[in-house]
Amino acid sequence: MSGNTTKSDPSSPFAGLWAGYLEQADAQSKAMLECLQSLDDPQQIQRRWLDSLTKSLDSYMRSPAFLEALQRNLRAMTDLKAFQDQVAQDIAHQIGIPMASDIFGLFERLYSVERTILSRLKAIEERLGTIEAKLGGS
Repeated sequence: MSGNTTKSDPSSPFAGLWAGYLEQADAQSKAMLECLQSLDDPQQIQRRWLDSLTKSLDSYMRSPAFLEALQRNLRAMTDLKAFQDQVAQDIAHQIGIPMASDIFGLFERLYSVERTILSRLKAIEERLGTIEAKLGGS
């Protein structure tokens, strides 16, 4: 390599984040070992270990690098899902496969046609009843 370090490495925030995390974990492990030497109660050891782990994970998950990575990851997932849906819709239209929205529209139109047919049949039945009454009365 030419040794050109002017370009920023996209993994450097993550490497820094993990390096900081490991340093904190090392310091907390040392503190834990010191506590272990003076403790006899296993539940107290477990409680201190869980408290230490909680603090470590909390500081990691609240770090700006983690939050930004999480935001980018969620944005990428939603963009990918939208792109996937668009591709699936385009392929379905090219092949002629109906999508759920097409079928829903079809059901709406069929329901509308059914209501129209039923109302016209009712009008025809009323007229037929009127005609039968006139023919029966003559």
